[in-house]
Amino acid sequence: MPDIFARDLLKGKHAFMTGAGSGINLRIAQRFAAHGSKVSIVGRNLEKAQAAAAAICKEGGQAEGYSADVRDYASVLAAINLACDRFGQL
Repeated sequence: MPDIFARDLLKGKHAFMTGAGSGINLRIAQRFAAHGSKVSIVGRNLEKAQAAAAAICKEGGQAEGYSADVRDYASVLAAINLACDRFGQL
């Protein structure tokens, strides 16, 4: 598929992506990373989130995996704080 966007379109940005351990959200996270965004992969399964982040890093992107359940405000807030400590503001 041809890439119609500039490679550095999202350079300096930080995306916090829930449910991106697999499926379409993972593909979106990969595209964000390919365009320069730092990506925080968030899901209920930490190992799955970290594996997705590792795959993005292997492709040359910057990503980190975190565990949070979007039904639990405190866990999401904790993940946001960790992600912002690592990659800066969202």
